Amino acid sequence: MPPIFIFMELINKKYIHFIDVETTGFDYYRNSIISFSSVIANRDSLEFLDQYTGYAKPESKKYWSKSAEEIHGFSYSEAMQFPEPKAAAIDWLKFLKPFKHEHNLPMLTVYHGNGNFDPKFAEAFFLKCGLIYSWRKIASTKVTESTLKMARSHLGLESNKLDKVCRHLGIELDHHEAASDTYGCYQVYKQLKKLEIE
Repeated sequence: MPPIFIFMELINKKYIHFIDVETTGFDYYRNSIISFSSVIANRDSLEFLDQYTGYAKPESKKYWSKSAEEIHGFSYSEAMQFPEPKAAAIDWLKFLKPFKHEHNLPMLTVYHGNGNFDPKFAEAFFLKCGLIYSWRKIASTKVTESTLKMARSHLGLESNKLDKVCRHLGIELDHHEAASDTYGCYQVYKQLKKLEIE
């Protein structure tokens, strides 16, 4: 049996996980997640099952990026009113726990971007919160798929940014708002999977 087949068998086949994070910058370890969202869908039917959105206080103003602030729209003073990172991480895990595989096999995590940006930021977030092993029972940076790469393969657009892809597919989006981006990513994935079948 080819190794890739063996690897793909070792995942949660019941659920699929969509993720988006908004951050204080672009460095996984220096910068912080300040908002995040997860959508869970049935792996086979892609039926929407549930969504959770949370917020986390930035760890330090030292690495607060003005360029990132222009993207996500939160001021530093607003973000400082968010829950402590560990409390936010615990609540995120509580949402995901019902979808955890009985043998701790990770779900396929889908995001819109390059270089595993959102999954890697999430992993760094849980590592800094001391909850990395709990996270890895649910998700893994080795089991991911990017709707940006899917769009490049199927749509032939000049730009494959999430807002451009959603506009092309007729999907409503409040871009760079974590809940909307995650649900938009889910809808993009669902439509592109239909194109693959057709």
